[in-house]
Amino acid sequence: MLALVAQRALEELTLARMTLAGELPTDKLPPVPRAKDEADHRRVVAVALIDRLSYMLSDVASVAEDADRLVYDLAGGLDLHHPPVETEKRVFGFAAFRKAA
Repeated sequence: MLALVAQRALEELTLARMTLAGELPTDKLPPVPRAKDEADHRRVVAVALIDRLSYMLSDVASVAEDADRLVYDLAGGLDLHHPPVETEKRVFGFAAFRKAA
């Protein structure tokens, strides 16, 4: 599953790079009626690709956080490597990563 997501993310980033670098002909890009010129057209398309990528990665982060919580609950909330912590101080792995970022 994660390999498919990583592959899709790489494809989106490659399209954004190719769009900004001018490696894709303008006629192959989606139409943007509000674009003033070719450079603006490429910029708007790249921003749309990056925006789409951010939504996809947000969904992946949400699924990973839910899976992290599920595994934690299945383990009975036990952390075998550290002493128990109070409930209000528990921070789940993926949630902690997102807060730190």
